[in-house]
Amino acid sequence: MKRNTIAAIFCFIITFLCSEVAFATGADAIMGLSAASSLKTLDDKNILGLGGVFSSKEKVNLEQVMFSVDENMNNHGAVKVHLVIVYGEPELVGELSKMSAREYFRNAKQLKKDHPDKIKIFKWEIKAERKLSPWVPIKHNTSELTPLKGFIFASYDSIGEHRAIIPPYCKKMKILMKEKEFEIEQSDDEKQESEKDDEDDD
Repeated sequence: MKRNTIAAIFCFIITFLCSEVAFATGADAIMGLSAASSLKTLDDKNILGLGGVFSSKEKVNLEQVMFSVDENMNNHGAVKVHLVIVYGEPELVGELSKMSAREYFRNAKQLKKDHPDKIKIFKWEIKAERKLSPWVPIKHNTSELTPLKGFIFASYDSIGEHRAIIPPYCKKMKILMKEKEFEIEQSDDEKQESEKDDEDDD
């Protein structure tokens, strides 16, 4: 009787252990499949994700900018504006996208030193007066690196991030320097093209 009881207990333990191993193996397989699916989704959409994938649609196409300045901008004080374009380095895009204008201006010189071939900075100092500037050409680096992303930082005294991302379709951009913040404006044709492509992607 004892032998039968011991044998039954032993069989139960073996069966239990086998089922646990099978469950764990199956879970790993499911997790692996899930991770693979996520990677495929990121790759299919060509968004910035694992591996830093960018779509060709997302690259910077900016060719010209102009400024529209309000006379009451920044309490009638000057504002430094930096237009920053990142070439071929997704990690730097991520770093800049988290910076406020205040943080950026504190680190601008060091960023340029650390990434001399991967970052180009266009600089202006805008004075408070009601005027519209002429169009200013934006010339990209002559290297073969892709202009991945563009940012604008402005040194307003007011509270805020004072940072904007350049729309990828935008070739001609107007920067509206208002009282406490700036805004960016692109041509109607480029807006329509952007909206059309977004509909096609859906």
